[in-house]
Amino acid sequence: MQHNTVYHKWLPQWLKLPLLVLALFPHIMLLSLLHSNSAFTSSFMDVDSDDIQYLMMLMYGTFVVTLLVLQRFMSYFSVKYYVLLMSSVSVILLYILSVTNDYHVILVIRFLEGFFGLLEGAIFLPLIIAELKTRHAKVIAYLFMYTLMLTGGTITTTLLKSSIQDYDYQHMILMMAYFHVFVLILGFLIFNKNRFFPKKPLYQMDIPSWFLLWACLQSGAYAIVYGKRLMWFESDSIIICLFIFLLSGGLFMLKQRNSKRPLFHYEVFN
Repeated sequence: MQHNTVYHKWLPQWLKLPLLVLALFPHIMLLSLLHSNSAFTSSFMDVDSDDIQYLMMLMYGTFVVTLLVLQRFMSYFSVKYYVLLMSSVSVILLYILSVTNDYHVILVIRFLEGFFGLLEGAIFLPLIIAELKTRHAKVIAYLFMYTLMLTGGTITTTLLKSSIQDYDYQHMILMMAYFHVFVLILGFLIFNKNRFFPKKPLYQMDIPSWFLLWACLQSGAYAIVYGKRLMWFESDSIIICLFIFLLSGGLFMLKQRNSKRPLFHYEVFN
């Protein structure tokens, strides 16, 4: 990894770390975007609070599963083109989100945000680690990231407070899009075309395992969120979700144990 070569020469060393930290934050805000004011969002979409809760679970589950293929995507693109592509997709998704209140469309958007939102922000973490001149760089960087995740809802609410109080749902989403436009501009200005990681192809990824784990998490999340409302096992939907949860989870574990290129290594538990 030659991290000193991914920046344009005009960028001073002291400015790199602050800009990278600022660029990391918008993708953390995506997690709490529709939950900074649940009552406001529920009234606009004409849905219940459980539906808003499931939107968060849908995105977070996709977020977690995408961690398994994250490195392949970061290794395929140069930093500049990676940031430009992922930020552009996030801006487009947020714009679509701002012009619709159809819950089923928003479900699809939140799934895509879980995938591309993680990809957009994750590249900045190794860049931050590379800029921290200490042997505790990884600990500091991950501590900072998890702090942002835990406080992201409060910070997002503070930043979007005026939009929620004085404007409408569309304005709130567009305000979020402006943060991602900032990342897009930043990626264009400070990065050159050099690579941070050695290039790896995108083929030979274990997509079936990715989907199995995603189905396992989503079926479990659906049962947890809607179980009480649907009277748990008195509902066919909850029974089907439990079946999918057990089947997809079991198949995922079997497939990973017999795969030559597993997404998840069980050796971490040894």
